[in-house]
Amino acid sequence: MTAAWHQVYTPLSGSLALSALAAGCPVFILLIALGVFRAPAWKASLAGLFAAAVCATAVFGMPVRLMLASAGYGAAFGLFPIAWI
Repeated sequence: MTAAWHQVYTPLSGSLALSALAAGCPVFILLIALGVFRAPAWKASLAGLFAAAVCATAVFGMPVRLMLASAGYGAAFGLFPIAWI
């Protein structure tokens, strides 16, 4: 079953700049966790994943089912080359 969801690129008051800042938050959290807090990579990546999930569902209105499917696809896409080697 395909889900009908139309992504809105400017969900925050129609502002592209604010929406881009919101979309960049998971990357900023990942880099801050790695560089400032010296967290292990796996903890920093989980923090980034959690931030991306919250941003996708709360800010951009992505359905939770699609967000979970995207996270699973990303994990499989990232693990496949590692397992291949």
